[in-house]
Amino acid sequence: MTSVYDQILGTLYGIWRRRWYGIATMWAVCLLGWGIVAAIPDTYEATARIYVDTNEALKDYVEGGQSNNVLKQVDVVKRTLINHANLERVIRRTDLDLTASNESDTEKLIDQLAENISLKNQGEDLFTISYKSGARRLTTQENANLAKRVVQNLINIFVEDNMGGKRDTLNGVIRFLDERLNDLKGQLEQYEKAKADFERANKGFLEGPDNYQTRLSTARTEVAQLEQRLTELRSSRSALSAQLGSIPATIPGSTFVFQQAGGTTGGYREDPNSTAGRIEVMQRQLTEDFAKGLTENHPDVVTIKSQISQLQKQLELEKRSAPKKAAAENAASQSNPVYVQTKMQLIQKDTDLHATEARYAQLKGEISSLDGKTETMPSTAAEKSKVDRDYEVTRHSYDEMLQKREKAKQALAAETGAEPFHIRIIDAPEVPLKPVAPNRPLLLSGVIIAGLILGIAASFILSQIHTTYLNVNKLRDGLNIPVLGSVSAILTEQQRNQARMWLSMFLLAFGSLVVIYGVLMAIEITQRSTAI
Repeated sequence: MTSVYDQILGTLYGIWRRRWYGIATMWAVCLLGWGIVAAIPDTYEATARIYVDTNEALKDYVEGGQSNNVLKQVDVVKRTLINHANLERVIRRTDLDLTASNESDTEKLIDQLAENISLKNQGEDLFTISYKSGARRLTTQENANLAKRVVQNLINIFVEDNMGGKRDTLNGVIRFLDERLNDLKGQLEQYEKAKADFERANKGFLEGPDNYQTRLSTARTEVAQLEQRLTELRSSRSALSAQLGSIPATIPGSTFVFQQAGGTTGGYREDPNSTAGRIEVMQRQLTEDFAKGLTENHPDVVTIKSQISQLQKQLELEKRSAPKKAAAENAASQSNPVYVQTKMQLIQKDTDLHATEARYAQLKGEISSLDGKTETMPSTAAEKSKVDRDYEVTRHSYDEMLQKREKAKQALAAETGAEPFHIRIIDAPEVPLKPVAPNRPLLLSGVIIAGLILGIAASFILSQIHTTYLNVNKLRDGLNIPVLGSVSAILTEQQRNQARMWLSMFLLAFGSLVVIYGVLMAIEITQRSTAI
């Protein structure tokens, strides 16, 4: 407990020794802060209360027929009163346009006017219109008068615009409905796009969840069949490849006759290894493909036809260039017909194998895609419900609003209806006597408190930088060396007088600051109690 007490005393003693730095900081903060507070212009607010009966005009056109909806009433009155055209008229009537040199300045004035105008509802059909003016270029009297004139002109324009009778009434209602229709149209277009995007991305799901299961089951059945077919093709190809390796490609002889197992000729008139023989083999293969039911557009048929065409061109060249050499080579050796036939069968197997593998890979990818879509089916269904619900609700609201606008147009054509608003001024705007901002007494008090806190903080920080030991124990603990004793200071009368003088000067400096604060507070209170 004694240690804490000594520590507190040491801290206070250090702050007291650096008190002049603290009082200087306090003076600097207070003078700067009070200067800023004094530079803030006074803001005056003029207020008026009006009674506006919106029920008569809106009972047939506002959504749901609920003309007593406070939010809708405020929205209608605000759109009617605080629009760009009316604000431009207010600027001209209050001579604010004289300060604008171009259209950009005028637009800035309109934006500032709209920001400072407030329209609040104080109950059913009772509204408060207020405007705040705190321009630096104007005096306090001019700001107060400007606030009153803006509010008064707003009310005048509102009354003038709504004294035109039934045609102006319905025109205002139609404008209101057009704005609501534009808002709903934008929302409806967004929901229509979202619905179209969803249907495009989930076309299969929209055909029904069962369609996914049917396609998945069919694909899996075909994959099983293709796996069996691939096994057969690979086995058959391996056997043909092994058989081909054991058959010689050519045989000697001058005359080629291919004997079948039954002892009859195979019907080949040419050497299958020659160009003409290869053409004959491929033509027979093409005939067999047609017999199997393949069409002209089948890849195998197109490939064989292309090869036949190329071989025919090669045969013509051989006949023109070296007929004797071709005959001699043909007589010297002949192609083995068994080798050629086995080679053609191997080529056919390779073609079938590649086609089957491609189809197998395609089906595996389709099954993977369908499995993923099946897992996300619940979330997709929820998303579809949300998209449909948003679209239907917005479309229903848009159709209702469209019908109401058509009804209002028909009423306008027939010149029927009533005045849109029955207006009665409850409290006319008056010149405000006191500014609503800034709250200078509060700001002045905040400045002196901030100055006091910052002054103490400055003294404390400096005391920590330049350490002072209050007693022998603090010195012994701080230096960690033996301290034999201490010598008390003996002050002379002159030193005591000098210390009292410095204390008086410190108290005078602090008291002067408090006196200045009191004078400023008195001035503010006096000004607030005095009417403009």
